Amino acid sequence: MVALMTVIAGRAQTYTTNVTVADVEKQKLLTGQAVIITNDIITKVEPGKALVLARA
Repeated sequence: MVALMTVIAGRAQTYTTNVTVADVEKQKLLTGQAVIITNDIITKVEPGKALVLARA
C-alpha cells in the first residue's frame, strides 16, 4: 500500500493505492483500488490504474 499526501489550496489530500474495498451493497471485495481522502473524508474510490499522480 502506498500513501501520498499533498496540499492544494489549503486542502490536504491523501492518496492510498492498492487497497481492497468492501462493497457491502453488492457483497464483493474490490481489489487494487485507489482511495482519495480530502480533509479527513473519503471523497473518491476508483480503480488504482485509473489514478494518475503528478510528479514534482
